This record gives sequence, structure tokens and C-alpha cells, in this order.
Amino acid sequence: MKSAKRGTRFSGTVEISAVTAEGVRIVIDGRERFMPFKRFPWFKDATIAQILNVEYELEDDLRWPDLDVDLHIESIDHPERFPLIWRPERVTMKLPITPKRKPVKRRARKAPVPRAQATRSRAAASSAAARAR
Repeated sequence: MKSAKRGTRFSGTVEISAVTAEGVRIVIDGRERFMPFKRFPWFKDATIAQILNVEYELEDDLRWPDLDVDLHIESIDHPERFPLIWRPERVTMKLPITPKRKPVKRRARKAPVPRAQATRSRAAASSAAARAR
């Protein structure tokens, strides 16, 4: 695959040919595709104007800026490869289950001595030591 020369822009054609109760018909570079609402739920409650506002700026990606939807063309051709719902049975890696720990008994802590009181005790101890001399 060769990249386009710098400064040249990709120019593909995209057109929404129909919006039905079941989904959206879209023509991308002369090839018609159908996006059912069941597989592409972002378009179900969208207005016609939002669906018609589609951008095709990259070679394999379509963008609907009003709906904040970006789709790869392959996801339209093969929606089964891009599931919308996570299915745990597809996960092959098993996570280890760690046993619950027993709570640790902690000893009661002594109440902290306020700073001013601690300074007075040190001062009293040093003056008592000075008197004893």
C-alpha cells in the first residue's frame, strides 16, 4: 500500500440515499450499503439533518460530527466483527480469584499530645533540671 503524496487530500464520495424505519442506506464510492438501527443504534433517534451531515475525509472512515460518531467502513460491511455488547464467553483469559483476608486486629493508638502542651513539658523539665544543679 502506497501512501498519498504530502499535501494531497483524499477525496471519496459518500451519499445517504435513504432513511427508513429499519435503518440508513448509504452509498460509499458507488457501492450501496445498509446500516440497520439494530446494529447502528446511534442513528435511530437522530434527525434527518444529523444523518445527512456525513464527512468522508479519511480513506476508511466516515464521520458524523453532529452525532459524534466515527465509523470504519469495515464495521458497516461486517458489523458482526465489531460487537456493541461485551460478551464474557468470548474472553479466553481467566482471572485468578484471590481469597478474602481476615481483618487484622489493630492495637489502640495513644492520643497525640497537643504541640503546645509538649513544648511546656519540655520547658518545665529543662527548668527543673537547671534548679537541681
